Amino acid sequence: MLVENWRWNGVPFYLRSGKRLSRRKAEISVHFKPAPYQMFAGAIEESKKLPPNTLVLRIQPHEGIGLFFETKMPGSRLCLNPAAMDFSYPETFAIDDYARILLDAMQGDRMLFVRADAVEKSWQLLTPLIDKMESTAAREDFPNYAAGSEGPVRAVELLSKDGRRWDPL
Repeated sequence: MLVENWRWNGVPFYLRSGKRLSRRKAEISVHFKPAPYQMFAGAIEESKKLPPNTLVLRIQPHEGIGLFFETKMPGSRLCLNPAAMDFSYPETFAIDDYARILLDAMQGDRMLFVRADAVEKSWQLLTPLIDKMESTAAREDFPNYAAGSEGPVRAVELLSKDGRRWDPL
């Protein structure tokens, strides 16, 4: 998907979604472009490409935020090491999921709950799509994958073609 405006011109956006994957995960991962000028370009081997700085917003199941980047180790030699700044909501505020949902319900916070009319509207919108996907022609072309896997191989190939990789973390 491409966002067509001057600010995001040429910046690819990838949305990956699936059911019954090897693990449950919902996150937004922003991979920053490399700087146009490498300060220590002569000292870093051409074959050793630096990974992009990455900002990860974890939504579920372990809410938090992480910033991953390369740092120079102290000293006169140029040695770069990956660094991580990581905040985990569950580790900082120890409350289990069930207690949190019960507390929200008792306080009347409906943010994590779906109303009946929203469920009905979802089925109204999705039923034609499900019917189409269950037809023989659509089923043959659909890039399906085995339950418990990392998802369809074509998704990984799409990222690889663009010089990126999917990191299942």
